[in-house]
Amino acid sequence: MRLTIGKKLGLGFGIIILLMVLSAIFAYRQITVVKEKLSNVVDVAFPSARACEQGLNGLNRSLAAVRGYIILGDDPKQAEVFRADHAAAWEEIDSAISALSAVSASWSSGETGRQLQEIRPILTELRDAQDEVFRSAHAAGNIPSYELLLSEVLPKIAAMSNLVTAMIDEEASQEPSADRRRLL
Repeated sequence: MRLTIGKKLGLGFGIIILLMVLSAIFAYRQITVVKEKLSNVVDVAFPSARACEQGLNGLNRSLAAVRGYIILGDDPKQAEVFRADHAAAWEEIDSAISALSAVSASWSSGETGRQLQEIRPILTELRDAQDEVFRSAHAAGNIPSYELLLSEVLPKIAAMSNLVTAMIDEEASQEPSADRRRLL
């Protein structure tokens, strides 16, 4: 079969057009796959990572507030600062957990969702423990040296102070003499 020049040109252009259509279809499919993956990153992975970071920041902030309260919380002004920071940190943690819960329906791994459910009771226990620290950190019974000071040292100091005051009063009532001045 002999092809004429027109048929050869038509067949050549036809093959080129067919290759262009096939490459366009392939490129469109690849772009669709990339778009789906990008959507997954933007809509699921990034918000999840951001919420996890927010939750960790909140945890570190709450721990810092508790430590600060333990160390400096006997000053009422400082105690309120640490309490307010602790409350703000837990609002941040709650916000992060809510964001994770909202995104968790789109997670591809069921294991990750299960881990989120395991975190909730642990966070509740941590919050309760930190609240207990705030309630009892500066109670007299929690500081043995302070309890010892109140129960044993202060009564002895008061008794000694009373005796010294009585001695001073007794000396004040006596007539001055050279012996008393030497004793003083």
